[in-house]
Amino acid sequence: MRELTKFGFIVKGPGYQHDVHRAVLDSGRFATWVVGVSNVGDATTVVAELAGGGVQLIELCGGFTQEDRDFLQRGSDVPIGRVTYDPVEEARLSELFAPPSGH
Repeated sequence: MRELTKFGFIVKGPGYQHDVHRAVLDSGRFATWVVGVSNVGDATTVVAELAGGGVQLIELCGGFTQEDRDFLQRGSDVPIGRVTYDPVEEARLSELFAPPSGH
């Protein structure tokens, strides 16, 4: 079994530019690439870049849908996962992102 040493995490948010909003956390034994994107099209570019750089596993933030993950996975041999939330946390997220009540 191979040891996991290179991990990628893609976060989606308004205004992120994948060529600007990125960081690498490298301990010498394990490295994590964190890259911000603003849409699935940019994520496609980042998945290809990370896979080409030897990243062994990619995880997507909860802002990506299952359909987004499936689309990205079709273009990559690297396993791609997605952050999900249980029903209790889904309810809390709904409150967090609910439109503000009228004033």
